[in-house]
Amino acid sequence: MATGETTETAEEAKSPGWSMWLTCKSMRAKFPSVRQIATDELDRLLKAQQASDGSNEVLLLDSRPVEEYSISHIPDAVRVDHGGDLTPALDRIRQEKDTSRPLSVVAYCSVGYRSSVVAKRLEEELHKLPSGNSNRPISIYNLEGSLFKWANEGRAMEDSEGKTTTLAHPYSSLWGRLLNKQLHCWSR
Repeated sequence: MATGETTETAEEAKSPGWSMWLTCKSMRAKFPSVRQIATDELDRLLKAQQASDGSNEVLLLDSRPVEEYSISHIPDAVRVDHGGDLTPALDRIRQEKDTSRPLSVVAYCSVGYRSSVVAKRLEEELHKLPSGNSNRPISIYNLEGSLFKWANEGRAMEDSEGKTTTLAHPYSSLWGRLLNKQLHCWSR
């Protein structure tokens, strides 16, 4: 082996770490106006909300098709169609009850492309709406690395029956390389 060459271990070759980092960087470049939230920050916000001591409310929007959502999603996530009508998501944002706390709307998909589309569209639609009586701050985010990163980190997910799961739909054989292989599940 030449000086300066490195070989990756079998474990490193299986890990999507470098590829995930590159994918996240690519999503940020493709959608520069979309704000990103890290998985650890979202996890912290969700735990604070669950304990009722958070200063923020969180609304999760899963922008994957039903086939993927049914295998796993982040608990309490609402499924939306990334290319369809976002009125249900906008209605849900308006329905959030506690207007005294800021609302963080976090969209996610498998790796971040579809959810970045949703986040960008929601941001544009919210700017068109009259603010009404509410001065509530609303922040729209894409979950950086989306569900694949979330699942790879072993964070909480559930299936369509509300049962805890560690599995996720790999979307495709190409994009599925960003999801640890032992977490792959193509159908229920």
